[in-house]
Amino acid sequence: MKTAIEISFLIGAGIFAVGLWWLAPWLSLVITGLLIMLGAGVAYFNEPAKKSAKPTKTS
Repeated sequence: MKTAIEISFLIGAGIFAVGLWWLAPWLSLVITGLLIMLGAGVAYFNEPAKKSAKPTKTS
């Protein structure tokens, strides 16, 4: 479910970025940069949860 939510969010954000690109190209760069940071943050916070879950299971 989380992956579906993330994918739908990225699609919606991508469409939003394209809409801004028609208005102001430099704004699209800012938005896409923020989207990349958000995507990296989501992946970063998802990875430690999985890694921390594995040691607890083994221990």
